[in-house]
Amino acid sequence: MTLNRKRVFISGPPGIDRLDIAVAEALFQRGHMPYLPNLHCQWQQKYPHTPNEWYSLHLAFLDQCQAMISLPGETPSSPRERQHAQRIGLLIFEDLKTFFEWADGDSYADEEYRI
Repeated sequence: MTLNRKRVFISGPPGIDRLDIAVAEALFQRGHMPYLPNLHCQWQQKYPHTPNEWYSLHLAFLDQCQAMISLPGETPSSPRERQHAQRIGLLIFEDLKTFFEWADGDSYADEEYRI
């Protein structure tokens, strides 16, 4: 577990295999704090909100993060989330190995992390 916890926004679609949850779990297991906006789907089913309301919530959390993991594929808000992340200077990672090298200072060469 890392002592240098990073708050990480996970952007992208949930997908059939729920890669988003697997990525969040890998981050959490390493001591990082993932934010997974895809889990709002269940909230939306019970208490519907407009896309702009969800987007505002996502950006509020994104503003508090130190990095973004960008999953393959897109949701309606993914491009705008990525643009916002770039605008506020967040590092955007497309694979966990590179994220862990940056966040933890180790290569974890013996472990395989693919998105």
